[in-house]
Amino acid sequence: MSTSNLFVELIIIGIGFTLSFLFGLYCMDVVKLELLTSVKMDGLIILPILISVVYSLGIVADRIADGLFTWQGNKIREKYYPDRNKVLEDKSIILLEDSPLAEMILYGRSRMRICRGWMLNLVMLLPSMNYFFIKLNPQPDAFLVLVNFMLMLLIVLFYFSWIKLTDSEYDKLKELSKIRRKKK
Repeated sequence: MSTSNLFVELIIIGIGFTLSFLFGLYCMDVVKLELLTSVKMDGLIILPILISVVYSLGIVADRIADGLFTWQGNKIREKYYPDRNKVLEDKSIILLEDSPLAEMILYGRSRMRICRGWMLNLVMLLPSMNYFFIKLNPQPDAFLVLVNFMLMLLIVLFYFSWIKLTDSEYDKLKELSKIRRKKK
């Protein structure tokens, strides 16, 4: 996996974390909505700053999500690899070769990290968006109910996707490493 792929992955994760961070600051009255909408800066000046912030927050979100989901990832891994050293050995067999198989495994890991990161982002976004909309309109309406339903549905879908991708990764890794061992 190239560095630019990882950069894009962390930007994707960082966008959601940045949004939830901004909503949170707004909800705590640290940042006013008028300030966010009135800032007019030259795109060439603000873009590198914004990308840096989003990228950095993407790293933070990825590390938090990794810490929160390690236990469940380990449970899935143990189904295929009771011995952690064995999975590391099989990964090295596949990943040390510059091959389409290695790219396939790395692409799958990237999708897992994005699902895991966005699950965290949405969990953080849910309360801050509720507060944001209630602040704008103190009488909750059907729109707020719909937003809550959609966010909760997305959390469940990202969770399901992460579980399936994690399970699939270990299954593929086990089978591909067996094939590689036979060829040697």
